[in-house]
Amino acid sequence: MLGFVIAIVFYVQAAPTPKAPPLIQAAEQGQTDNVRALLKRGADPSVRDNRGRTALHAAASSQQESTFDELLQFVLGPIHHLVPEIAKDSQAAAAEAVLAIERQNRILNAADENGSTVLMLAARNGWRDVVMSLVSHGADPTSLDKDGRSAADYAEAAGHSDIAKYLRELKSRNP
Repeated sequence: MLGFVIAIVFYVQAAPTPKAPPLIQAAEQGQTDNVRALLKRGADPSVRDNRGRTALHAAASSQQESTFDELLQFVLGPIHHLVPEIAKDSQAAAAEAVLAIERQNRILNAADENGSTVLMLAARNGWRDVVMSLVSHGADPTSLDKDGRSAADYAEAAGHSDIAKYLRELKSRNP
């Protein structure tokens, strides 16, 4: 008796991957003018895609430095606009500033699905000025991704030893 092997192949169509929000798509593609327009129309820079990335993550991941800079200035902007009001001893402005700083820190320290922060990505890209700006505005250089790597480790692995040294010095000053 001959044995027959019957193979039945099922073609299962995977559910389509949801599209990233327009701001993240524009950031990833380096469309700085579109990013600016979307932000002006109220796009939220803290929104995430299905991989946990913000627009800052997307711009940094695809090495879109000018788009990253545009997004960063937008994220940092609200606090700078409140400084004159705070100087007038405005309690409302001071309260707004506290909320803006908290929001800014959430965005700057947001981690994607791998635990990578925008500081880690900027360090990997060798964007020294951006790294320094991120740190001075609240990005945490001691954060670790899911593999236990810091922003300094990202910089070192990509050959940016000057940035790695800078970040490690920060870490040693503030253990």
